[in-house]
Amino acid sequence: QRFTERELTVLVTKIEGILNSRPLIPISSDPNDPQPITPAHLLIGKPITQIPEPDLSSIPENRLSRWQFLRKRTQSFWASWTRDYLQSLQQRQKWTKKPPNLQAGDLVLMRDENTAPL
Repeated sequence: QRFTERELTVLVTKIEGILNSRPLIPISSDPNDPQPITPAHLLIGKPITQIPEPDLSSIPENRLSRWQFLRKRTQSFWASWTRDYLQSLQQRQKWTKKPPNLQAGDLVLMRDENTAPL
């Protein structure tokens, strides 16, 4: 199905809200810590809050109203965003690059199992 100009504007605005509500720093598990800062904090001075919407991914598109169709597309974007982009942010350098071989003059830390820890 194609979007009307208005529907495309609504979809892009919802995606913008999703992107601007992501935290810029890691979220702390301590409930006493302040809320993590998001792009929305910088743009409008407060977080963007949304009510969770029901999952429409299993409903065939020909059964959806236009509004539900837009919500399904938004959910589809969120699913790909979390699966593709957010997962790529969690890659660690040590997983993607092979460390260089040790050379004379490199500083190393040696551990002896038979010695008590300091």
